[in-house]
Amino acid sequence: MVNFKIFITGILTFFVGCFLYSAPDKSIIAIDWPIAETLAEFNYYPIGVGDKIHYNNWVEYPFLPDSVLDVGTRGTPNTELIRQLQPDILIISSWYSDLFPKFVAKYSPNTKLKEIDFFTDRGISWDQTVYATKILAATINQFELANHLIIKTEQLLENYKEKLKQQKFERPIAVVMFIDDRHLRIYGQNSLYDEVFKKLGIVNAWQKKNTNNWGYSTITMAQLAELPKDTMLFIIKPYPVFINTKLENNSIWAYLPFSQKENYRILPAVWSFGALPTMQRFAHITFEALTSEQKEFF
Repeated sequence: MVNFKIFITGILTFFVGCFLYSAPDKSIIAIDWPIAETLAEFNYYPIGVGDKIHYNNWVEYPFLPDSVLDVGTRGTPNTELIRQLQPDILIISSWYSDLFPKFVAKYSPNTKLKEIDFFTDRGISWDQTVYATKILAATINQFELANHLIIKTEQLLENYKEKLKQQKFERPIAVVMFIDDRHLRIYGQNSLYDEVFKKLGIVNAWQKKNTNNWGYSTITMAQLAELPKDTMLFIIKPYPVFINTKLENNSIWAYLPFSQKENYRILPAVWSFGALPTMQRFAHITFEALTSEQKEFF
């Protein structure tokens, strides 16, 4: 005999799934990556995106299929290709607001131009990311897609937070990218990494207020000594190809506690200006870096 609850649950899951992941009914070009990754997470793929080859290297997830075209760089898009594609909607961030209004009016008058920002004038914030996600879903008349993604992300972050509690991990973490063997970017309180750390219950070791609008400060190698002594260093790829040999001969690096394998982790590239899917990915990468036995070192 069929269990009635299981039967009803299955039917509801089927119809909710159809609603949440219906096929796109409007063609969209997304110039900026947070827009593209959120649409891809909605399973509502744009027909074109700026800098697609670099998107797949930096954002990585959700991966964009071959059907999504590269429409040139984000700063200087291929307007002739966009003109040929005649999308229903062209979605940009305010970074590119000067590029498109005249172009759309002249060459693609049937295209709706929509501006959505996943950032603020002080970097990335959770609230703005959630708000932009809702606006994007409303643009394609799929309001529940936003709610589904927001709840999914909150649940995933809460799950990782509880797992880290069980691991009793209490060290602060500093997130850096090497510019060269003497200079680094270190990410502060208005960065995507910090927003994820807050959700995971992790303390960002870099608490100074001098981060720029992109969420980071540029520091010297010696300034790493200003971090709390028990700091774990997250080193985000990519870094200069020569960094391994340079660090071997760097007396400042050798002096710092981060030169010891137990005090740093090397992480894959994570787009620091991403949206909720990138936050999910960074949370997963953070958990793996702190708990997995497979680690990469210089």
